[in-house]
Amino acid sequence: MLVGVGEYAEGGFGGVNLHIYYVLRYFRNLENNKNNENLKVESFHLPRDLLRRIFTGLLFITRKGISMYPFFRKNMLSKYDIIHSHGSILANSIAIKLQKYDRKFIITLHGYPSKSHVNEVHSKDPIHWKVFWRNYYEILLSQTQQADCVITVAEWIKKKLKKELDIDAIVIPNMIDPKDVQFLAKNHKSILDNFDLKDKEYIVWLGARVYPVNYKRPQDFIELAKRFPDELFVMVGKGIDEIGLKKHLNLRKNEIPKNIKLINTSGFENSREIFLSVLKGAKFSILTSFEEAFGYVILESLSLGVPVIVPDSGGPPEIVIKKVGDVYTVKDVDDLELKVNLMLDQFRNYDSEILSNYVRQRFYYKDICNRLYLLYTKEV
Repeated sequence: MLVGVGEYAEGGFGGVNLHIYYVLRYFRNLENNKNNENLKVESFHLPRDLLRRIFTGLLFITRKGISMYPFFRKNMLSKYDIIHSHGSILANSIAIKLQKYDRKFIITLHGYPSKSHVNEVHSKDPIHWKVFWRNYYEILLSQTQQADCVITVAEWIKKKLKKELDIDAIVIPNMIDPKDVQFLAKNHKSILDNFDLKDKEYIVWLGARVYPVNYKRPQDFIELAKRFPDELFVMVGKGIDEIGLKKHLNLRKNEIPKNIKLINTSGFENSREIFLSVLKGAKFSILTSFEEAFGYVILESLSLGVPVIVPDSGGPPEIVIKKVGDVYTVKDVDDLELKVNLMLDQFRNYDSEILSNYVRQRFYYKDICNRLYLLYTKEV
């Protein structure tokens, strides 16, 4: 039995890509150990060519047309007995066409694509982008209803699918090996020195990028910095600089507090290593996102022994319990300020080994992928 999992970008990172990376790693290890001779799992990635751009471009004006994509690309996925897609509407369209040839279509949703989510998250986008995302999510929900098996990465998505679409989904969360994160941050002292953070105490924002602002909500972190002028706040990630913040948040010249340090990792080959190294040196970290599907960066923070403060929206409150961090009311900076005050008094009481072990016990990739193994063998 051959399973295709995608779309996967070799060497990329982000919750979806890292999720697929660990799936591939697990099954490759099984294959090398000759423990699953009847099951092989490999990645797929549809070409980023003119054809793809044409069909993606159609989403700016219409939801129709995507169903024509399999006519050109069907043979790329026809070799698989199971097509396990992680939200690619083009791959989904091919899988649906191949169902009539006894191929199984599994979809993993890394978020809930609702109209209310589009209206909230993309409210500041130009009109053509609002149309694009609205069309994209409506197609994705329609395709989800046609899948043979639906997986989500969090309980809150599962509940929404059942309530709004009467779909019974399976929860298989994002996964990690804490040792991987710790290895990437092994040179954190030299990296901190390069960014003038060595021997300094600071608080890290877990947004990693500024856009879309109503999703990542960097404005809440900036407001927080204004309320704690004696604390150092660090924002690190691709495109995080003064120009980007002012552009997306419509800030004037002096509206970025002086106690915020911006580290733009764009152009660095080791951007993830920089992010994790800066994270490792923090007193604690803060996630401000609205309706984050899961919150992979939370696992990274805890793997490095850094406690977290997260919003009560989406997947993060399913991860964070009292012994690893705290939860505040999303978009409520007053409540966030309260939780930061508590954390400033308590962060030294958190045991880094306990935080890392907590992640391993709940989200270790081998344990979670074993559930996928059982699912794949059951589906065929």
